[in-house]
Amino acid sequence: MRNAPERSPGQDHPAPWLIPAVAVLAAFYAVPVLDVGRLAFSDATLIDPATGVSTRAVAAVFSDPALPGVLGTTLLFVGINVAALQALGLAIALMIARGERRGLPGMAAFRTLVLAAWVVPGIANGLIWQILF
Repeated sequence: MRNAPERSPGQDHPAPWLIPAVAVLAAFYAVPVLDVGRLAFSDATLIDPATGVSTRAVAAVFSDPALPGVLGTTLLFVGINVAALQALGLAIALMIARGERRGLPGMAAFRTLVLAAWVVPGIANGLIWQILF
């Protein structure tokens, strides 16, 4: 049996491999957020492009008396959904891991179905947008 080649101390760290992926993901998330921030301080509409800078829309949102109720409902909805989906995902992962440890037949198919249910909506969404535009 051959021994693995020795590595230098810095080669075991995953950061050099993760930094490009994190940078791309950050760009994909940050660019739309920054663009929305730019549009929030303009007089742009769905029909007309921005022609000037204005804080009218932001002031209207913050002066609306319904804002606290809307924010409360949104935070409640997000909190419940995140907690429920995390619990559901953990339960499914634990069931798959336990089934594989016990050697139950069909676990590979079940794992494939779970992964397909996660991947297919994103692919369908991309195809629909490609067809539309």
